[in-house]
Amino acid sequence: MILGFAILVLFPVAEFRFYAPCLWRSLTGTYCPGCGSLRGISAMVHGDPLGLLRNNLFAFISLPFLAYAYISLASRAVLSYRPPSFLASRCVILTLAGLIIVFGLLRNLVPVLAPRPL
Repeated sequence: MILGFAILVLFPVAEFRFYAPCLWRSLTGTYCPGCGSLRGISAMVHGDPLGLLRNNLFAFISLPFLAYAYISLASRAVLSYRPPSFLASRCVILTLAGLIIVFGLLRNLVPVLAPRPL
């Protein structure tokens, strides 16, 4: 994670073109649920906190949950403390998968959900 952060700091997505393009977009011409996430995270790293919101709304909404998961993992590894998990149930996992699919479909139909072009 630290290495990924360092790469984004040293090589911003907007300036360097060596980052791999989205395979789904290359093959189909449509946006996948993850399109724009790397550009958004890069924008956040470089001081634009709303960059992720403009590039991938779903990833932006997921940030608090991802942060909790990371903190939970770190607390287990360092403190041997196991915080409560909210992602373990089958219902939550299926709901999340459904939301990702719906978002992937909607972002190709609703232009405001599409990622910003480079």
